[in-house]
Amino acid sequence: MKSIIRKHLANCQHLHDECINETLLAVWYNIEKYSGPNNFKNWLAAITRYKAIDCKRQYLKVVEREVLNHPGEHFDNERTLLKNELSEEIEDLLAYLTPEDRELFKKYYLENEDMRTLEKEAGIKSSVIYNRLSRGRKKIRALWSEHKA
Repeated sequence: MKSIIRKHLANCQHLHDECINETLLAVWYNIEKYSGPNNFKNWLAAITRYKAIDCKRQYLKVVEREVLNHPGEHFDNERTLLKNELSEEIEDLLAYLTPEDRELFKKYYLENEDMRTLEKEAGIKSSVIYNRLSRGRKKIRALWSEHKA
């Protein structure tokens, strides 16, 4: 866990302990989703990675608020660095998907577009969108677990 958190939060060392706590809490609340003895290491690694990315996103929001409240200070460089790191990590996660599904994931999960907007833009029913999102999540999980094994 520590090495994954150090990798993803290298520039945010003050967040390491908080991220470990959030990861352990996520494991505690989602232990029923754990599927078997051979996958625990991969399952824990995936949760840790996603929590590290979440911690970085939350911290980026704090930094962006500070930039608005205190323009011209050092927060601007930190914000740019965090945004670039997050973009690279998200692109790595979504690289397994088709370009259409990648766009769908970005709009739904990153830009928080609602389902009606996505239906209109894509010209498909919400049930199809939910299926594509579900299949994409499963594909990312499976490929990422294989990659880490």
